[in-house]
Amino acid sequence: MTANAHFWIGVSAGVVFGLVNFWLLSRIVRGMVQAEKVKKSKTLLFFLLKIGLIVLIIGLILEKAYVSPLPFLGGFTVSLIAAICAFVFKSNFRGENN
Repeated sequence: MTANAHFWIGVSAGVVFGLVNFWLLSRIVRGMVQAEKVKKSKTLLFFLLKIGLIVLIIGLILEKAYVSPLPFLGGFTVSLIAAICAFVFKSNFRGENN
């Protein structure tokens, strides 16, 4: 595998994990906001489970050297920033934060 291909595989993996992370966080927050009575213990358990799973998967991927750490981190960061910006712009265009 060439260095260029290894770089883009790392970036792609980072983007996928960043988007999955943001999607899970948005579902948690949406559930907390829409529910009349939210159980704190259930929400805490879900957060801890999500964080543990993400850390475990990322740790295994980086430990086994399936992807390069720096491109992975770059893709992860860029995807989170892009998802947050898309959410903010989508909310502003709908007029929710006026």
